[in-house]
Amino acid sequence: AVKESSGVRIVRFPATTAPQSSPVAQTLIPWFGSLSTVLFDGHGQRVLLGSGAYCELRDVGSGAQLFSKYPSSGSSLGHALASGGRALAFASDDAVVVYSDGPSGFTLTRTLAPFAGLGNYWLREARLSQDGSVVVAAYIETSTWRTAHLFVWEVSTGAQLWSGSWTGAAGLQNIPSDLDLQGKSGERIAMSSRGDETGPAPELVVLESNASGGYDLAAEFNRPGSLMAVEFCPLGRRVAAAGRPGHLSDGGVSSVVELFELESDLRLEGLPRVGQLIEFEFEPDVPAQATPFCWLLDSAGPAERSEEHTSE
Repeated sequence: AVKESSGVRIVRFPATTAPQSSPVAQTLIPWFGSLSTVLFDGHGQRVLLGSGAYCELRDVGSGAQLFSKYPSSGSSLGHALASGGRALAFASDDAVVVYSDGPSGFTLTRTLAPFAGLGNYWLREARLSQDGSVVVAAYIETSTWRTAHLFVWEVSTGAQLWSGSWTGAAGLQNIPSDLDLQGKSGERIAMSSRGDETGPAPELVVLESNASGGYDLAAEFNRPGSLMAVEFCPLGRRVAAAGRPGHLSDGGVSSVVELFELESDLRLEGLPRVGQLIEFEFEPDVPAQATPFCWLLDSAGPAERSEEHTSE
């Protein structure tokens, strides 16, 4: 997608690895003014365009408009599009609104406003899971700009699946900066924020779904700088974040990219004993063309245990 003076040009290329491939089709979508969001669905058939005061969904092939909306008031931020382009969400004032595609077009499915009527809360980011079943929102409390809030809801019922908050040190704005969801139904959720350098607020938090249908706090990473963007690897075992080595308010031009491991590739369940079966999972997070392997070592007899190994 390329922003031009007369609109947004969508350029489609053939599915080939050949360098400098010629585009197979181009579609010019009329768009005037600023453009802050360009989101394709998982199949590249629909695209969501958004600015601070407007968003619309278009068919990539024909350019036909499928949905358009101005927020009720204020600005529209945190645009989100589910895989397949059948559900979308965005922030309107202090609420997250979710629209779903149906026989009569897109209709309002859910309005979620945990701080309705309270003021002093700014909805910074919103995201949908790939299947559109879960919506996530990040808020900042504007009275001090130090407390970040994270909410997770089930779209079909509006039930709150998780909520939490983190308050940073005085003098630094702990504003949420990005959200990412991994898995079809948002099995893992990550939020990055500007943080408070080495203060109590983590710059990166990770949630993980549990067997009860809710979420648990899986990891917190307290970094010395601000993290502005976050993204899971396809299997969700690692998460990458990009930001500044110091707090964003400190200025400077340096940047950092960090990679965090959430779990290992190999997991063993059970104690290895003579005649007993053990189960293991091996899901290496490597490119599809690679040939992963693992070593399983056994001994001729039972392993000896010494005092210094009793705690392993």
